[in-house]
Amino acid sequence: KEKPLGKELDEGLEISQDFGQNIRKARQKLNLTLKELALKLYEKESTLQRIENNSLLPSDELIRKLEKELKIKLKQKIE
Repeated sequence: KEKPLGKELDEGLEISQDFGQNIRKARQKLNLTLKELALKLYEKESTLQRIENNSLLPSDELIRKLEKELKIKLKQKIE
C-alpha cells in the first residue's frame, strides 16, 4: 500500500517535490488537525504525519483522497 520515495505515480504524472508541505498547508487552511484528517480519510494519523514530513510517498489512492478532501492538486505532468 505505501510506496518508498522516488516512485513514479500514474503514467505521465509525478507528485510534487514539496508534497508534504502542500498537504500540511492545505490541512491547516481548513483548520483540521492531523487526527481529524486521518479520521476523514480512514487513514492512520502516523501515516499522514510521515507524508507531511516527506518521509513517505502516499499511494495513488491516498493521493486522490487527499486531493479531494483538501481541494488541492498533488500530481503534475512529467516534462
